[in-house]
This record gives sequence, structure tokens and C-alpha cells, in this order.
Amino acid sequence: QHALCRNKIAGLVMKFVAKKRLVRTVAMIRKLQRILRGAVARARVRVLRKQRAAGISVPATTTSTPVSSTPRASARPVARSFAAEVKEYKLQDMTIQEQIKKLVTSNKVEEEEPEFI
Repeated sequence: QHALCRNKIAGLVMKFVAKKRLVRTVAMIRKLQRILRGAVARARVRVLRKQRAAGISVPATTTSTPVSSTPRASARPVARSFAAEVKEYKLQDMTIQEQIKKLVTSNKVEEEEPEFI
């Protein structure tokens, strides 16, 4: 089921890449990452609840209902890493755009030279 989900997402991303611009594709990837993070978090909570129901001891910090100060502390590193990922995608987008511009200008130069000769 997990592999099937990944294949479906990969197919959607490839279709999106084929049709839309790079910036929109990066936004789509970020959105998918956010959706997947939520799905993983929900699955983890489900597993912990099952373990607790089965009588397996679960650390209090990993349960779905932690102490009021814990969620903020545990959510912060995720938020920081997500912001870092966004910056990385933006940087990649900029470098790819620069590479495309260089390719376009070099192609124009190559195309114009034979015409002048």
C-alpha cells in the first residue's frame, strides 16, 4: 500500500511537471511534503494508540496528547527544517532558471552565428 501510494504521487508529480512551470512544480512538491508529513504523523499516532491499547508502554512524550509545552517544542524543529527545505527549493529554482537562461542565450548565439556567415 505504501509503495502504491508513492507511485501514485510520483505519477501525479510527473504529470504536473510535464504540464506546469517549475515554480508551480516546486510549490506542488512542498504541498505534497506537507501532506505526507501529516499522514506520517497520523499513522504514528494510530500505532501508538494501538500499542497503548495492547498494554505496551509508550513514552509520554510521543503520545498524541502530550504536555501543553511539548507540542510547540516538538513542532519547532519540523517547522525549521520545512523552512530550510523551502529555501533550498527556492535556491534550486533560481539556479535552474539561471541555467535555462544561459542555455537560451548560448543557443541564440549558436543559431545566429551560422546565419551571419
